[in-house]
Amino acid sequence: MTSPWALTDARVWGGPESGWSGEAVGFGRDGRIAAVGTLAHVLACLPPGATQMSCGHRLVAPGFVDGHAHVRASAASRLAVDASDVASAAELLSRLDKVARERPAGSWISLANIEPRSFAGPLPSRAEVDRAGGDHPVRARLRSLHGWLLNSQARRIARIAQTEPDLVPDHTGDVADRLGAAASPDEIEREVGRWSAELLGSGVVALTDAGASNGSIDVEQLQGWHRRGVLRQEPATLTASPVDGSAGVKVMPDSGIQLGDRIRRGLALAWSSGLPAAVHCADTETLGELIEAVESIPAGQRGALRIEHASLCPDEWLDRVAALRPMIVTHPGFIHDHGERYLDDPELPFPDWLYRVGSWLARGCRVAFGSDSPAGPADPLLALRAAVTRRTAKGRMLGPDERINAWSALTALTAAPADASRLHGFGRIAPGGPGMVVVLDGDLATPEGVERICVSTVIANGEPVR
Repeated sequence: MTSPWALTDARVWGGPESGWSGEAVGFGRDGRIAAVGTLAHVLACLPPGATQMSCGHRLVAPGFVDGHAHVRASAASRLAVDASDVASAAELLSRLDKVARERPAGSWISLANIEPRSFAGPLPSRAEVDRAGGDHPVRARLRSLHGWLLNSQARRIARIAQTEPDLVPDHTGDVADRLGAAASPDEIEREVGRWSAELLGSGVVALTDAGASNGSIDVEQLQGWHRRGVLRQEPATLTASPVDGSAGVKVMPDSGIQLGDRIRRGLALAWSSGLPAAVHCADTETLGELIEAVESIPAGQRGALRIEHASLCPDEWLDRVAALRPMIVTHPGFIHDHGERYLDDPELPFPDWLYRVGSWLARGCRVAFGSDSPAGPADPLLALRAAVTRRTAKGRMLGPDERINAWSALTALTAAPADASRLHGFGRIAPGGPGMVVVLDGDLATPEGVERICVSTVIANGEPVR
């Protein structure tokens, strides 16, 4: 319980429906929003003598919602050896050899954030990883989370035949499950807590865990962490099949033969249970098959559709995708963090198709932002800036026609991802709703203001936490 109090001298943006909502927000004893509006109205809704805290005429917005993240993988990547700066097989093997010499014999060595497209030449072979890893099981995860480099010891643990290719695909998370955790449960939980606290400091008050292999045990673990204060964000969970507490069924079709059939089965599984279908679409092949699959289903028999990532969409498909009435859950933060690589990639002839936003909004689609952490940057304001400016970390522009205004980006960080994941009440500032708001220092009305915007204060459950 908290003492009722009022945040005053504010410019309150309550969400896309209410827009500018007044100059004050009141919080009740239950930590929820008691009132929004003029100072006189808010104080009249609170007990006499309620504390007031001025925010200096700053912008007050709903707490941010991360529409697509990976909680356990984010924690595990922080415990692993970061390899995001590695650009060759020799560099990777050198780093692995150094770690192997420092670790106790037989202990796991985990590396994370390997980006094969950044390598000058091929990835190291399994034999090379075996030699560098010595007597340690070695697991090196791709930045995308969809593949592994494993030495022979790790392959035996994961029951992967030694005749399989050196780069082991893992689109569904099955290999990760068979490998098991490389750290103890206490270490993972501790790192979840640290990651979550940092995320809360950036204004993220709720999130959706989008793990492809999530089941009822995973839903309960996330909820348990939240109840005990380890995971500070209100969690929603996508699951591999319908279970109690699921926010949607993750449809993870692997490319190749019968791709369309797998998508249709996933849609049927989700929609027959009354859950949204959240379809992983990171390439044009999958997107094309998804379009045809949904178009073949009568409109009256369709359910809610989330398109996760929507990484690439050709111009000629935009109207067809929009006609499916999806929620696009995408990652403009990738433009900032990975845009340079996209622009310099000779195998990517149409970089302007990447992580579109403006085209979707112009066609009436709802768009929600997610970080895809740890594959992408977790900072929500970085995603906002990238959506508004479409600039990479070095200032180059990628897809200028996909730029949107700051208020549309703010909706994509708040109300849209909350609605996509059935996080009722989140993403808006309204009486009776969760007492989750951010105070932003800066001005979203100009490009310069967008570049300088930062989080001044975070209020969670009616209490300032930063």
